[in-house]
Amino acid sequence: HLGCLDDTNVEIAISDFLERVQGRVANPVEVPARISLSGPSELAGSELGSVAFFFNPSYRELLRTARPSVLITGEPFVAPLASSGLPLWRESLVVACVDPYLAMARVSELFARELDSTFWPLSRNPEREPAVIEPGAQVHPRAEVG
Repeated sequence: HLGCLDDTNVEIAISDFLERVQGRVANPVEVPARISLSGPSELAGSELGSVAFFFNPSYRELLRTARPSVLITGEPFVAPLASSGLPLWRESLVVACVDPYLAMARVSELFARELDSTFWPLSRNPEREPAVIEPGAQVHPRAEVG
């Protein structure tokens, strides 16, 4: 259930992923050496390839139908998840982190290039097209380029 490799996804070694989020695998699932992730997802509607976040008991009902490849959570939620009997505990990679909010920010960073065209506009993405200086473009006299 943890995700197949796909050209549109970000492939990462589990060890690198755990280091990035400063977390540990909290549940007894078979952990592959690498995982392919499609991006961050809300808990509701999370599916194979996605990374979801659970750190508020108000959202525990959403866990019943959540099926992310990776669930980021905090240590206080590990024991309740383990005793819940939910399929998620047996099928998803549950990663307990010291700071789940920071962990999700670091996960989002993995996908910034694919998800945010303002961060990587097409004209600045070297994989897409070269940069072009438009005719008539001006640079302020005190501007520093370099």
